[in-house]
Amino acid sequence: MSNLTPMMQQYLNIHEQVPDAILFFRLGDFYEMFFDDAITASKALDIVLTGKDCGLDERAPMCGVPYHAADNYVAKLVEKGYKVAICEQISDPKESKGIVDREIIRIITSGTVTEGKNIKENDNNYLMSVYYNKLEYGVVYSDISTGETSAVYLSGDRADADFYDLLSKIMPAEILVNTTLYQTPSVKSQSELISKISFTPLSSKYFNLDDCIQQITRQLRIYSLNASGLEKNEPQIKACGALFRYLEETQKNSLAHINKVNVVHGNQYMHLDFSTKRNLEITETMRSQEKKGSLLWVLDQTVTAVGARTLKHWLNEPLIDLSAIKSRHDTLSELTGDIMLTEDMMSILKQTADIQRLCSKISYMTVNGKDLLALKETLFLIPKIKLILKDCRSEILEDIYNSLNDLSELSELIGSAINVDCGVAVKDGNLIANGFHPQVDELKNLRDNARSVLAELEKKEKEKSGIKNLKIKYNKVFGYYIEVSNSNIGMVPDYFIRKQTLVNAERYYTQELKEIENKLLNANEELIDLEYRLFAEIVEKTAERIPDLQKNAQLIGTLDVLCSLGYVSYKNRYTRPYLNTKGILHITGGKHPVIEQMIGSENFIPNDTLLDMEQNRMSIITGPNMAGKSTYIRQVAIISLMCQIGCFVPCEEADLCIVDRIFTRVGASDDLASGQSTFMVEMSEVSNILKYATKNSIVILDEVGRGTSTLDGLSIAWAVAEFLHDNERIGCKTLFATHYHELTELENGNGIVNYSIDVKQSADGILFLHKIKRGSCDKSYGIDVAKLAGLPNPVIERAEELLQLLEENESNTNKKRTPKPRVSPSRQNNTENLLNFKALTAADEIKNLPINDMTPIEVMNFIAKIKSDLGE
Repeated sequence: MSNLTPMMQQYLNIHEQVPDAILFFRLGDFYEMFFDDAITASKALDIVLTGKDCGLDERAPMCGVPYHAADNYVAKLVEKGYKVAICEQISDPKESKGIVDREIIRIITSGTVTEGKNIKENDNNYLMSVYYNKLEYGVVYSDISTGETSAVYLSGDRADADFYDLLSKIMPAEILVNTTLYQTPSVKSQSELISKISFTPLSSKYFNLDDCIQQITRQLRIYSLNASGLEKNEPQIKACGALFRYLEETQKNSLAHINKVNVVHGNQYMHLDFSTKRNLEITETMRSQEKKGSLLWVLDQTVTAVGARTLKHWLNEPLIDLSAIKSRHDTLSELTGDIMLTEDMMSILKQTADIQRLCSKISYMTVNGKDLLALKETLFLIPKIKLILKDCRSEILEDIYNSLNDLSELSELIGSAINVDCGVAVKDGNLIANGFHPQVDELKNLRDNARSVLAELEKKEKEKSGIKNLKIKYNKVFGYYIEVSNSNIGMVPDYFIRKQTLVNAERYYTQELKEIENKLLNANEELIDLEYRLFAEIVEKTAERIPDLQKNAQLIGTLDVLCSLGYVSYKNRYTRPYLNTKGILHITGGKHPVIEQMIGSENFIPNDTLLDMEQNRMSIITGPNMAGKSTYIRQVAIISLMCQIGCFVPCEEADLCIVDRIFTRVGASDDLASGQSTFMVEMSEVSNILKYATKNSIVILDEVGRGTSTLDGLSIAWAVAEFLHDNERIGCKTLFATHYHELTELENGNGIVNYSIDVKQSADGILFLHKIKRGSCDKSYGIDVAKLAGLPNPVIERAEELLQLLEENESNTNKKRTPKPRVSPSRQNNTENLLNFKALTAADEIKNLPINDMTPIEVMNFIAKIKSDLGE
């Protein structure tokens, strides 16, 4: 490689620092990539692959992107899983002798991206660090685009399950792990299945305890760990230290906006596992993973990005502290009681900028003039927000009023310093407002008014010298000069310095003209440099207030969420729930908030619910499919969750206890990626419930045992119901929807109560009333539902015949008759049976044909279709 050109040798030397990254190597106005990086990037970005002489026999593969559009290309590469290193020119090419100095200024990964399409305005983008020692987990996750950083400690029998649940809640973009975790196949595979990303292993040096302590104290700017909340937890310290070191190495920046770690304790919030969040469709729908159709879709009327992110946090972490929940309810009572106040507040909040992410840009020094102006406008709005809050009396609103800081000195600095017409690119100049700095004003005057400045000097020299035809002129060779005709040479002042002699005139310059010339020729470049230095000083002063700005952002997010919940509660006529400590869950006229919005409130049939710790601990709910069992049991869980995030609830009246966990076992789906069948998934989820449910939990079970044979499934469902009811450790509130009517025999007057979904049967079929009532259902109505679904009449008739035979067998054990199969095992009989089925189906279609409403061509097409079907 000794034949390589100096620049290419520099490229390879720098690339050795980041062998696993694609290197964006700055060359003038482009970022260039070479060799394997160029081949990879050209395919990933769909850009032209060319070549460059590099000193070797063959040209080096090369591709490049314009530096001003690099963010979009970086975003594409990161989205496809690549790591990108940005290598900048750090010396001025004009002043450099030989190769321009270059160095890597930042490494961008999926968890460290802060701008571009990879960052969704209303979502966090988390980088997670995990230390695992086979017994316990230390987990720290940080969104570097907002500065939010949290730490969690997990241990005990449920540590693995809690880690999976945490992953499903956080959904990090990148996961850093120690070697032990990376080499634990069971945890690694399940984690990557949930998060849909692969682990990034870090070497043991990242998790050295002493180094981690130094890393944390340096990042948080504290003297010791005593101020961090991490001082007694070694796994958390190692996870946090490794994360901060990784950020230091990749971001090449102090990241001043990451200045505290929120230590989360397991007993702070209601526990929602992965299955529960999926089955209740809290933030996205189960099938399409879309927001529409989820609880978030109903509740989200936030008008700020920080508010939207905060609402997601609240939905993932419902409160379990009674006083904190009541405090949120008090706030909503005030907001719903004065909807004009709520709407006025939302109107002002809508105008605020995303301060959290602006703090990130300020910390990175990537903020521009427009960003600072947006910050200033947001700070100017804070007095208006406080004016609206002035007379509010709820505890949270009073705290927000007292805690918001308008940072008037900062907003005034930005307002006086930043030009309202500044561009997006900082290096393009036009940053500083007129009147802020005298030298800037002078340079602007020179740049913008060069002609008038020279005209003023020319006028002055004419008056001083008395030479009426004196002219100040310019050419590229001699620059600016004063031209005097030969007839006036005798009047030339002593301070005129001869520059050039012409046939009919002499050219001169003065010291003042020389100074003006220097200023004029260099004015724009000097102005851009000066404005940039002044702008950097303003950004540094703004960075000093990052903690205050982050506090304001948090308060604005909280206020936005409360206004959103208040507005939704008012609009949808939700009710403030009463809270009790007696373990009672009593709902009158409850509704499913999502279904209600989908079909309209007037079309939704409300239902009552009573669960307690004594006579009504478990409800066995029977009824046909499509009657509303699943909707009913889900809405009870969702109403509890809504209550504990601080929202009002969709019902006429509610008296609710605090729930520590919600467990669900709903639906049936294979987990093919992990090789688990429907029934295995079902049993795993039931097992999790039986292990970890408590007296204060709500358990939602829908069709347990349906994934295997009838007798096996019934036996399992029966045993599960008994265990939940009888086990002293559990005894939790349970809603058990089932088609096993045998379970209704469990009703014992001591905690288990039968309910059913009412239906009305007539000659035309069944009508779903969607109303829950005491007692059990007399039949499953499965064939009736199949008929509604459009199964062919021959199938319906045969099913009814088989059902009658099976019911006769069950009622007369001494005279069992086995239904005779209509389909013979032989190929010939199979074919005959298929033809018979097709003929019956065709006859059924003909019988229902609306012949009087059809045109001749439609009838001919129909006959052709029937003929084709029978012919096959």
